[in-house]
Amino acid sequence: MPRWGYIRKYGLLGANVRKQSNPPTNTSLSPCLQVIMAETSLLEAGASAASTAAALENLQVEASCSVCLEYLKEPVIIECGHNFCKACITRWWEDLERDFPCPVCRKTSRYRSLRPNRQLGSMVEIAKQLQTVKRKIRDESLCSQHHEPLSLFCYEDQEAVCLICAISHTHRAHTVVPMDDATQEYKEKLQKCLEPLEQKLQEITCCKASEERKPGELKEEKQVCC
Repeated sequence: MPRWGYIRKYGLLGANVRKQSNPPTNTSLSPCLQVIMAETSLLEAGASAASTAAALENLQVEASCSVCLEYLKEPVIIECGHNFCKACITRWWEDLERDFPCPVCRKTSRYRSLRPNRQLGSMVEIAKQLQTVKRKIRDESLCSQHHEPLSLFCYEDQEAVCLICAISHTHRAHTVVPMDDATQEYKEKLQKCLEPLEQKLQEITCCKASEERKPGELKEEKQVCC
């Protein structure tokens, strides 16, 4: 049976994936921090990847050679303004002695003019790095077992799970909620933990400032008395 049919059969959304009503309270600050840091990073990375997908695709096109369709290697620019791998355009013109055509626009040039495009070479390296980051984000946001998005959070096991994990024997009886809900809850809990610490820090800062003022105040009092 297809896995989505399996999900519909067992009523995933109505069974064990629910809004946070009475989640277990046996969580400590340490796992909270871990969840917040991990999931916030994951969500932000996912949003960033989505928002820059079109730009990355355009960058990959600009950084690719029209002859070999790979990333440009030793990019050179010819008279018409198009860029190619130095080896690719050299092979393209190998048997020609004059009227060198551009593989893209077919415009011919009288001379075998190949100018290194170092700026484009730098852009190629950036495109490669962005592609690596995009692949890493995609891999980290998927369940290693089922290759589905980690869109849910299990309170009992304190870990991100996918839809298939949620209906498995391991998590079926657990409290599983959407990742956004769990992240928001832990952020609120962390904020409540931080509020008294911030207040205490302010008190310490005020006390320190008061102590630093005392020597000057005593000196002024002595001068008045004299």
